[in-house]
Amino acid sequence: MATDEDPGTVEGAERRFGSPQDVEEFVRTLEAYERGEIGPDDFRTFRLTRGIYGQRQDDVQMIRVKIPQGILNGSQLRGLAEVARRYSRGFGHVTTRQNVQFHFVKMAVVPEAMDALERTGLTTREACGNTVRNITACPMAGVCTTEPFDVTPYGEAVTRFFLRNPICQALPRKFKISFSGCPSDCALGAMHDIGVIARTRENDGRNEIGFKVVIGGGLSVSPQDAWVLHEFLPPERLIPVCEAVVRVFDRTGNRRNKGQARMKYAIRKLGWEAFKAEIDKEAEGIPGTRDPEISKYVEDARPERAGLPEGLHARVASSGPEAFRAWAATNAKPQRQPGYAMAFVTLPRGDITAEQMEAVAVLAETYGHGTVRTTQDQNLLVRWVKSEDLPALYAGLAAAGLAQGEAGRLLDPTSCPGAESCKIAITGSRELTLAVKETLTAAAGNGGRDLIAAAGDLRIKVSGCPNSCGQHHVAG
Repeated sequence: MATDEDPGTVEGAERRFGSPQDVEEFVRTLEAYERGEIGPDDFRTFRLTRGIYGQRQDDVQMIRVKIPQGILNGSQLRGLAEVARRYSRGFGHVTTRQNVQFHFVKMAVVPEAMDALERTGLTTREACGNTVRNITACPMAGVCTTEPFDVTPYGEAVTRFFLRNPICQALPRKFKISFSGCPSDCALGAMHDIGVIARTRENDGRNEIGFKVVIGGGLSVSPQDAWVLHEFLPPERLIPVCEAVVRVFDRTGNRRNKGQARMKYAIRKLGWEAFKAEIDKEAEGIPGTRDPEISKYVEDARPERAGLPEGLHARVASSGPEAFRAWAATNAKPQRQPGYAMAFVTLPRGDITAEQMEAVAVLAETYGHGTVRTTQDQNLLVRWVKSEDLPALYAGLAAAGLAQGEAGRLLDPTSCPGAESCKIAITGSRELTLAVKETLTAAAGNGGRDLIAAAGDLRIKVSGCPNSCGQHHVAG
């Protein structure tokens, strides 16, 4: 039985997901393809499972870096900066699933870029292709004021279970999992193949932790809210149930029609009750398990701060220059740990330059806990900032050109890469996003400020095709 006394915030192990063997395998396979020993279709399937995606332009690739739960430390930010500067266009792109992408990369230098990423513990493995994709999570997990407990260690355990696991290397279609820390479902579990949402319940006077589990959600041309598989699942059954869902999908998914291959179509075809029965039967044969190192996966808490003046965050956020106050009003929030704040870094269209990555690394190490989290709104989040350090953090962001406010609001629209680089896009979503933002910003400056402020919590999301990589179905 799990209780809310289970792993809290303890020192985390080095977050290493990369493997030198993955890079070596890619080099061998690329060389075999160039010698004609592997056909183009087989090589395409292989490179996709290694996070290398073709563009609409010939002879260049997109590299998608898998960022589990969006967590990056300083050395990893610097590694991403190196890849952006040496192999791409000088900047990276944060996606709506918390990954980082680099475009216009020559295939000849892809192994070098992969090696640079691996040295910092990052990987591109299973970032694309018919695999279990990057496992995402609420970026506020562990510091959110409304969460019953931190989902971070559980997301990490599930990530490590599926990474390179033979059961999910050739699924009928891609498979997406998310973790949310409270019923607000900031990680959008309802649109994922598996959505895991933290919850608690009373049992014999004790507060048990567990998860609501939903499955079969999705967007694209046929949106589907996920079905509820479990209202309350104990932590020791989380990995077995996730494995069972993947195994049933592997058996029942449509391998003949790519357009109807996601799990939601398999559920519709078989019927919810029959599909659920298949999962329950599969899960019965998988013993309960819990990663013995799960306590290592939680971000270390800062020392508790006692004797703080009441209302410290509000006092800091409402003082100082007007530009700082405006930024703090939308981008800085108090954590559930007294005396600490989290600060969102707004990235227009999800773009961040190599120099800005390096600057954020220094700021996170100086004022935070040395890590940042990417967000589903294509921004960054610096956590564990002492409330009184917010002005200094803001000054550092301003020096790096990152002092824009309105994170995740009306004036911060999100966008997929669109026709600028994507083969299947039919519109320039990035260009439209910029035009919309410029129009709204101009309106705010021409007497429309009150109207924009009143509608500030609305969200604009732009996709370049019906596949909804920009998640336009959940805008508004």
